[in-house]
Amino acid sequence: MITYRRYNNNEYNDTITGFLRAHNAKFSDNRTFHKTHVYQLDDNKLVGALTVTFFWDWLSVSAVCYRDVSVLRQMILHAWQAYQDKAIGMKIYTTVKARFDDFLKVGFKQTGAVKLTDFYTDYHGDFMSESIEIDEDRNVIITDEAIPAYEELLKKQNESFRKKHKIHDLKESFNMAALDADTCIGGIQGEVYGNMLYLSRLVVDPAYRNRSIGRKLTQAALDFAQDAGFDFVSLGTCEFQARGFYEKLGFKVVHTRDESPRGYKTYTMIKWLK
Repeated sequence: MITYRRYNNNEYNDTITGFLRAHNAKFSDNRTFHKTHVYQLDDNKLVGALTVTFFWDWLSVSAVCYRDVSVLRQMILHAWQAYQDKAIGMKIYTTVKARFDDFLKVGFKQTGAVKLTDFYTDYHGDFMSESIEIDEDRNVIITDEAIPAYEELLKKQNESFRKKHKIHDLKESFNMAALDADTCIGGIQGEVYGNMLYLSRLVVDPAYRNRSIGRKLTQAALDFAQDAGFDFVSLGTCEFQARGFYEKLGFKVVHTRDESPRGYKTYTMIKWLK
């Protein structure tokens, strides 16, 4: 008999992640995950910091602060120079229009604008360039190892930015495992940000598929979000994962990225609850 259990620690995380990686590996052998830090100094004072992650052939901007657009541009160019022979492009998404406009000024192209609520729109942009115009007079440091003092300043500035623009931080997690006796045979994981639930993982052991386990796990997450009064539930899924499954549960594709990973599309999907 299959049972379902909410959990709040890491007891099933390795198993759930292992199932997902094994499935993904059948379609893409590029599972590289790498983080790079870029810092720009002026008279030994930090004027910009950028963190990018490389995964599934794309660079993603995960944290950034900058004095002005010229500082942002040089950090973006240095990061792109380090990965242009590996990455298809660099991507960003943000709900802050003024920040998105700055990224457009340094060469990003808008690929989508999704209205999430009456107050928030999610802007998507990509950067792809064959010409790199590095300003050699700029003091830019690019490293795999974070510099603690600079990271602390980045953290403080990001906290201030998020507070100013009412960007929600992680509040709690929703984790549920499907169990056969005491053995984990699947699970769903999600994070709560403000008034939404983001589903980060859903997977079922191949030996247990076609038994509605994935549907029951997802419905449990939807019920949790509905009961909490959330505005919507969002997720990302690849072409070789579960778009059709989510569409049957009422999710809609709101953004598509080609070649992510190479040869496949990635979809951002949302189910509105209000």
